[in-house]
Amino acid sequence: MLEGYDKFLKLRRYVLDALDKVDMSNGCKPYEGEFEIAFSYLNYFEEADCGRSDEPDFYDITLHCYVLGPKRHYHWYGSTIEQAVRNCYRDVSKWIKEEQEADYGA
Repeated sequence: MLEGYDKFLKLRRYVLDALDKVDMSNGCKPYEGEFEIAFSYLNYFEEADCGRSDEPDFYDITLHCYVLGPKRHYHWYGSTIEQAVRNCYRDVSKWIKEEQEADYGA
């Protein structure tokens, strides 16, 4: 298994658990909570300059979610999967907190 992938799975479960609590009666999309992870590798010319590596150059986490956050589609990047997960968690946890506060009239 990819090192750090367990952190991504924990983040995914966190979002899905939050979505369980969202009132979607006012509208939602069929892609709620859909995640994607992309690994990017240097191209031939960049590797010629930097040396060959089997490690990705960066990771891209995409979340498709209409009912959490200000938009519908989000991207977070990192040089490691852990960094991309941290960047995603920073935003998602804020949105989840805002959603929960809105539910309680805070």
